[in-house]
Amino acid sequence: MLGNNGYLGRNPGDSSVIVARQVFNPTGVQTSFVFATKYQIGYLELYLNGAKLITSQDYNGTDGTNIVLTTPAQSGDVLEAVSYKAFNAVIPTDAPGNFTVGGNLIVEGDTELVSGVSTGFISAVGIQSGGNQIGTGITTINFIGVGNTVKVNGTTVDVSIESGASGVGTAIKYPNNQKSPFSYINATTYVTENIVLDTTNAGNDHSYVVVQEPRIIVQTGAAVTVGLGKTLVTDLYQLGNL
Repeated sequence: MLGNNGYLGRNPGDSSVIVARQVFNPTGVQTSFVFATKYQIGYLELYLNGAKLITSQDYNGTDGTNIVLTTPAQSGDVLEAVSYKAFNAVIPTDAPGNFTVGGNLIVEGDTELVSGVSTGFISAVGIQSGGNQIGTGITTINFIGVGNTVKVNGTTVDVSIESGASGVGTAIKYPNNQKSPFSYINATTYVTENIVLDTTNAGNDHSYVVVQEPRIIVQTGAAVTVGLGKTLVTDLYQLGNL
């Protein structure tokens, strides 16, 4: 049954380039010619002064670029090369529209995403933080802090976040890397920019705002504002270099 405007198989009009031609005018004895736009092996025809040449007997074209004549062309001859684009190319080099792979896709070289980031997978592991999807624009997930361990177990990634010792601060471990009952906290914490402790970030009800470091130093130019119903608890509160 005929389809595609009367053609069997692919309609030639679907391609922007159907036939590539190049004319050569040798100025002396010449046997080798370079087809600038390249040809597909098996789809090349050659004409010398209008007469069609026979492949493998009169010429050879085996690499997609070079054409070699068996008998040299002379000065004044006209050699015309015609390359036809195959309608059933088995190796796609470009897919301007959607491209669907029914089976496995194996890429041996590099892949490049020109624009856009896709996070819509039919079957994949999604990562969320606080109910928000993590994906768009994210290229690295970095686990920060002591006790964070990531272990690949088959198709599962185990993320272990080890708690500190009994208490607050950073856990202190034994020489064999096992955690001990000890931990430490820094003696001082610094406030380097303005901050307001009110119902927007320190609880809706009356609350105590605590700092585990014993001393707070508010650097010059910064301010800590304690809102109504909030109590800042610290051992020592220092302003600037006082």
